[in-house]
Amino acid sequence: MVQHQSLSLHDAVDLALRHASRLGVSGVEVYGIRYKRLTVNAAKGEISSVLFNDEGGIALRLDVEGRVVFSYVNSLNLASIRKLVDGAYRQAVSSPVDPYFKGFYEPSREYVFPDRIYSPVISKRLTDPRDVIDSVISAIQEYESDKFKVTWLYMGLGEARQVIANSEGVYEEFSSTFARSMVDTIGVDGVNRSPSIYEADGWRDRIPDPRMLLEKAREKAFRSLRREKIELPREYRIILTPEAFTELFNYTFGEALLGISYVNRSSPFTDKVGESIAPECLTVIDNPHEPGKLGSTPFDGEGAPTYPKKVIDKGVLKTFLFDNYYAKIAGFESTGNASRSSYTSPPGIAWSNLVIEPGDVKLDEILEDGNVIYVERIQGVFNAKFQTGDYGGAGTPAWLYLRGGEVKPLGSISVSGNIYRDIETCMLTREVEDKGSFRAPYALITAKVHTI
Repeated sequence: MVQHQSLSLHDAVDLALRHASRLGVSGVEVYGIRYKRLTVNAAKGEISSVLFNDEGGIALRLDVEGRVVFSYVNSLNLASIRKLVDGAYRQAVSSPVDPYFKGFYEPSREYVFPDRIYSPVISKRLTDPRDVIDSVISAIQEYESDKFKVTWLYMGLGEARQVIANSEGVYEEFSSTFARSMVDTIGVDGVNRSPSIYEADGWRDRIPDPRMLLEKAREKAFRSLRREKIELPREYRIILTPEAFTELFNYTFGEALLGISYVNRSSPFTDKVGESIAPECLTVIDNPHEPGKLGSTPFDGEGAPTYPKKVIDKGVLKTFLFDNYYAKIAGFESTGNASRSSYTSPPGIAWSNLVIEPGDVKLDEILEDGNVIYVERIQGVFNAKFQTGDYGGAGTPAWLYLRGGEVKPLGSISVSGNIYRDIETCMLTREVEDKGSFRAPYALITAKVHTI
């Protein structure tokens, strides 16, 4: 075999696994990915870039008597892979022992492949992107105007082949596709300007229409051009859109319910499995088998089979989310939530598709009742503290709904609260939003508004 001849992903993973085993290591894990990605960016009313990337790589974790190292390479050829393994082995024998490492994942349940995680249409568009580019251009031409500016429009398509194998008997592979579209816009009317209006959507099995995103954004931008004054600072009832609610959940409850937070005892819920941590109306599911959604996958970043699981059931904490490493430290089994951002980083822990079950109130009933602020997104919520539940950020755009149907645009508001406390009086709507990697209702909470 020619040393620098490119190998298939399957053969590259197999070579790394066999070569490491011949060195007498205690264990080895190999993760390989080959992906194609098309990105189209538009700004200032025209296409600013069209990029295509075809890349593959191998990630390796070696265990030499408890000395565990991580390394990777982006060349899928014989010489590069052998060099990767040999270098990782030399590094491992001189590394300190990890006393918490208890081996790589051992297969313990069957793999289930979610529906609609691969689209031949998306795959074809990667090699012939004219329709994708045309859809971006036509969307901009249709919606860009003196009063509505498309400051950024992104369209990204991709196809990936993933293989995971280890010395414990794991050997699985699958192909998937994805398509995402995002827009950032602003409304302008003389001296009046709306806040930045952002819309996004994404799926594994279909391409979002940027015109639909721009239609939503334009309507919100035009409704946000003026800013009314309200009594501040004070507490208000706040309606969070499904996107705002899931984002706030992810940076508070979501972080607190990861296995690393359990093991490090940084979670306020570490000793509360089986106990109530939220109101009875809140049921939260991690579901990696949702058809067509971005977080859907048959196995996680360590080769553990994925499966749907209730994390919070009617307010009661049922489980934390674990990868194999932290599960073994805690004395549990992996929940199939090891996650890799790419082959260039070792696995961490993450949610797959977040599903928050709907409540029993109607959104219109809450708005008609009045004296409630409707918040589209909370910018800066990533600074929330999951250890305490405290958060703050810019609610943007926002509108005040008064009893009787009058609506006052507020632009952006400064909002803060404690989600663990505020959610106790939460109400969830029957209406849900289903896109990207979440499905969730609108949420009514109480929060403090400081400034406009």
